[in-house]
Amino acid sequence: MKGNDQVIAVLNQLLADELTDISQYRVHSEMCANWGYEKLHKASEHQAADELAAIQAYNTAIRLAQEADDQAAAHLLRKILLMEEDHVEWAEQQSTQIEQMGLANYLANQAAS
Repeated sequence: MKGNDQVIAVLNQLLADELTDISQYRVHSEMCANWGYEKLHKASEHQAADELAAIQAYNTAIRLAQEADDQAAAHLLRKILLMEEDHVEWAEQQSTQIEQMGLANYLANQAAS
């Protein structure tokens, strides 16, 4: 069975985006480690960059897969979408903590304990 060309193209683009994100977050993670922010270092290893755009891209890809009647791709994309939404929630939590405790206190809390 040959997959839908449009679905395959979107999946390839999403893969390229994810690989780029992984590379960027590895750099950020290592910078945090070098600065002594061990908690941020560990958290950055698990995040992807530009989360909101990724969520929009996955929603669009899910619709395309459904239109092409590719339920396997749609199912996979839904699972990835849930992970992306978790990443956004984590980033929002960190932003709220910075607002509430101030950047200096937040960064002090991120150092290895």
